[in-house]
Amino acid sequence: MQTQQQVRTNEEILTRIIAQHNQLQQLIAQEGRTRDSSAAALRCWLETWLGAELTKLNGNICRIAVQPPRMATPDQVDGNLFRNGLTVERTRRNGQTSLRHRRAVATPADSRPAKLAKYRTVGSPWEEWMHDIGGNKAAKNFTAEDIRACKSTYSRRKPLWTLMATLVNAQKAPAWVITKIEEHYKGTILNIAAAIKQDTIMNSLHEDLCIVRAQ
Repeated sequence: MQTQQQVRTNEEILTRIIAQHNQLQQLIAQEGRTRDSSAAALRCWLETWLGAELTKLNGNICRIAVQPPRMATPDQVDGNLFRNGLTVERTRRNGQTSLRHRRAVATPADSRPAKLAKYRTVGSPWEEWMHDIGGNKAAKNFTAEDIRACKSTYSRRKPLWTLMATLVNAQKAPAWVITKIEEHYKGTILNIAAAIKQDTIMNSLHEDLCIVRAQ
């Protein structure tokens, strides 16, 4: 704002200088024709005035040149953040809407029964989570309504599903994961799931079942 005011001030000074310079040229011509002493005196005054105005203009230009960049005021920053935030939020919402639409088109609703089967092996939980057992819907595709219908059993099995899915997502083969779980846990599959839940809470899972993250 201050720089803009200085620019306007410089423009006003320059306009006055041009006007007075034109008058000075006229006086010089008149003095040459008539040798009028009053014209000579006025010419001297105009020359002095023009010198002072040019000095002032030059000083203003130098101050503008060395003036450091001005930081935006808090109000300006808040306004820019608000406008940018609205743009980002619109983009995010549009992206989410588009993603939901693509998922809806690419992944039709699974109409199979949402039932949990009885486990026979340690590999059964993985099949139930990722694929199906007995023609039922894969557990990973259960809706909130499906989960409420079998909430107790679903909750007990979830720690085992989560561990298996985490390790497989970390590039471990499902067969390797199942073998390691059998090595480190004994008992029924529900007891194994309960033990895994407790070890996960206590951060005491065996190192074979932990994901090593880069430091």
